[in-house]
Amino acid sequence: MKFSKIIPPLIIVMPLLFVGCGTKSSSTSIQKEPIETENETDFTRAKPQSVLFKEYKGLKDVYGYEPFYSAKEWMDEEGKLLFPYDEYRYRMDKYVNVLASLDMPEEVLKKAQTKDILEVVCGGWLTSGATEAETFNFPSDYVNIASANIGAVNELLWRSDMASAVRQDYYKRNYLVGEGDSGSVERYTVYQIIFDEILLASNLAFSQMDDRMKELVLDDVMKKLRDVESGEYFTSSSIKSGFFAFIAEEYAAGGSLWYDYISDNCPKEIKQYLTKDFMDYWHS
Repeated sequence: MKFSKIIPPLIIVMPLLFVGCGTKSSSTSIQKEPIETENETDFTRAKPQSVLFKEYKGLKDVYGYEPFYSAKEWMDEEGKLLFPYDEYRYRMDKYVNVLASLDMPEEVLKKAQTKDILEVVCGGWLTSGATEAETFNFPSDYVNIASANIGAVNELLWRSDMASAVRQDYYKRNYLVGEGDSGSVERYTVYQIIFDEILLASNLAFSQMDDRMKELVLDDVMKKLRDVESGEYFTSSSIKSGFFAFIAEEYAAGGSLWYDYISDNCPKEIKQYLTKDFMDYWHS
């Protein structure tokens, strides 16, 4: 394929309806937009036990840079994140300047809402051009390098509401675009989708989800996978599904909670995508 253009949990009123994806003949019937809440601060921080996590080291000593923006430029007095790099994206013209643009003070990182931390990851890091998913041998590598060197990615993995925030973001991103665009897709939308899928496929995210959210995530995943298989969009990416690729990688690394869940609960329509070789989806 190639580019055509570059460019809280719900109360379960009826428990039997949402016990697992095996209760439905198709995952397509339950897709619903996540409910976002304003000024949400209901999260805890704990060091993540995940193959996706790397201790934050940063690259200040390697490149000798100073952060472009101070704590006051990153966050106002009311605790609202300001995304200062948005106004000066022209400065992110090389790797060291991307790092300097996205270097967030620790006090800002720990205070910011999780959805805003994720916006720095998706709208800052993943649109900077600093890394491309295809250059990494393993799905985890794509997240590891960012976790070790980008504070927002590292902080995201510490958050107890990471899965909820990522699912909200993932729902909104699509490969297919409106009519008249000839099935083109924004270049970095592909990388944002893949990054979200890897996080959602992790044991870390799975452990933060109730059964309802698991079904909704699978619904989102299958919709996007059908878009990939349809051939109706064009992308240079050789990656078919970051979600099923990372399930396979984590399964091989010691076990995947998603692998077991899908095997035990889901219809053949979804089970058929389980594989023990992540390369079936990573560089297919």
